[in-house]
Amino acid sequence: MSYQALYRKWRPDNFNDVKGQDTIVTTLRNQINADRIGHAYLFCGTRGTGKTSVAKIFAKAVNCEHPVDGNPCGECPTCKAIAAGTSMNVIEIDAASNNGVDNIRQIREEVQYSPTEGRFKVYIIDEVHMLSIGAFNALLKTLEEPPAYVIFILATTEVAKIPITILSRCQRYDFHRITIETIAGRLSELMKAEGLNVEDKAIKYVAKAADGSMRDALSLLDQCLAFYLGKDLKYENVLDVLGAVDTAVFSKMLSTILSGDVAVCMSLMEDLIMQGRDLSQFVTDFIWYLRNLLLIKTTKDTERIEDVIEVSADNLEDLKKDAQNVDIDTLMYYIRVLSELSNDLKFSTQKRVKTEITFIKLMRPAMDNSQDIGDVVSRVTMLEGQLQKVLDDIKSGKLVSAGAAQGQTAAVQQAPKKPVVKRVYDAVPEDVKAIAAGWKDIVATIDDPVNQTFLQAAHVTLAEDGISLEIMVESLSAYNSLSRQEVMESIENVIEERTGVRVSIKVTKLNDDEDFHSRFVDLKELVGIDIEVDDKEELI
Repeated sequence: MSYQALYRKWRPDNFNDVKGQDTIVTTLRNQINADRIGHAYLFCGTRGTGKTSVAKIFAKAVNCEHPVDGNPCGECPTCKAIAAGTSMNVIEIDAASNNGVDNIRQIREEVQYSPTEGRFKVYIIDEVHMLSIGAFNALLKTLEEPPAYVIFILATTEVAKIPITILSRCQRYDFHRITIETIAGRLSELMKAEGLNVEDKAIKYVAKAADGSMRDALSLLDQCLAFYLGKDLKYENVLDVLGAVDTAVFSKMLSTILSGDVAVCMSLMEDLIMQGRDLSQFVTDFIWYLRNLLLIKTTKDTERIEDVIEVSADNLEDLKKDAQNVDIDTLMYYIRVLSELSNDLKFSTQKRVKTEITFIKLMRPAMDNSQDIGDVVSRVTMLEGQLQKVLDDIKSGKLVSAGAAQGQTAAVQQAPKKPVVKRVYDAVPEDVKAIAAGWKDIVATIDDPVNQTFLQAAHVTLAEDGISLEIMVESLSAYNSLSRQEVMESIENVIEERTGVRVSIKVTKLNDDEDFHSRFVDLKELVGIDIEVDDKEELI
């Protein structure tokens, strides 16, 4: 006998074997037990969720000579004939190839004759949305008032294309996508029945790749088993066959993007391509990985996060570590850009080039012409990552020579500790006072909403020269954004437009343990108050 695909061999033959559609199964079994069987049903939902299988089981159950709690017995001649496809009582029609008026007229002529055996004649019309308008109109009257011994079961993946006149005459059942756990449990059960050894992690990945379709999961698993015939199926084997990527690569790719290292990113991309990985699948899986990070950062209920993300406890801990290195706005920006890339790759003839350009754009947000705040935040995050790397190198001694380090140590040991004194001045220029008085209006005029927020939280004081302004910030993100030359020039121009005063500014970041008010004067708080020098304080 020729080989039979897993999804055909293990197609459910009773309601107990149907997975993931418990509500629908319970309703249909109750109707059969109570003998309250309708004349028209509409099964709708995505592919591989059990529509046709449930329709065949229902057809067997209503005609079974010895039903057991709403289930077909599977042993009587009627059940065996329906299972073998030789029964005259169950007629399957593919509306994709039989979608004309003549095909429906043939059905109308046949329903006049009662079944030769059994109680009901069941018509299963698959992909019913493919019928023409004329065919739907021809079916309408028969569907509304069929003979008592006729049942229509219409199945479709696109319920929006069904005319409302047809919908109103059917009992509608929506078949939902099957959960990853349910699919994985069914695959494990079938692999034991087949006597095959498949790693749990491999089964879990196949279940995830199936995207809620049991049939797709069985087809993918069948493909992997065929490639490694006679061997134990491992997680790495599944990745090889499906052209997928291990989750560790996503973590490395994200850290590379955040650091802005284009060369390393392109090297990772080259490795993926040389390994035969599918770029479309890689982008899709990377979006899923970023989605998990976003859920971790936005979900407060840590006990239920594992159920939402659907990963193992070990992977969840790794994801939590990765989530600490990126902010929410950046994640949303990455997901948006990569989602657009995923759609474009479906029709692109240059997938590699398009993917590489998009990843470079993630590392160089300035290339993106849009003015989305997420883009700006992404740039700030990238700068923070680069600066943090430099600081780590300095702390570890990588950027300090041995001689310099010794000189610094000696200087620290010899230099006496200076007392902390507050920087004040005996006179604040009138021009500077005017700027401080109108600071709120100046900030409101700034075009960039991110820099506007940074300036609202900043302290404004006199620089050491006593004539220019010093903007002091506590956030590294604020410093990275405001200290750019073009931003400082823009602020100076706004100040001149609002006050008529041309003043130079500088941006400084306060140390993490430094209290601004213990050393400096915020001019915004002292507008209209005479500033006097305390003789006991040392001037800087």
